[in-house]
Amino acid sequence: MATWLELNGTLRTLDRGVRNKSIDQIRKIAHGIGQTSETNIDVQFGNGSRSVDNDPELISMFRRAAESALGREGIEEIPR
Repeated sequence: MATWLELNGTLRTLDRGVRNKSIDQIRKIAHGIGQTSETNIDVQFGNGSRSVDNDPELISMFRRAAESALGREGIEEIPR
């Protein structure tokens, strides 16, 4: 049985609050697994890129430009 394991990944969110909540949940899950398996689990998150907070005025300007170039059917928004 392995005595040490490292797992790497990327957490991407569209909102800082969702990122923080996700990190908290991952830590809770890891803690529960550690207790159940009688192991030590150390969860670390680096200081990656921050979430993007788009300026509503810029979003509106880009939406109008994109709709002018592509038509309304050519635009797909990511729901938040």
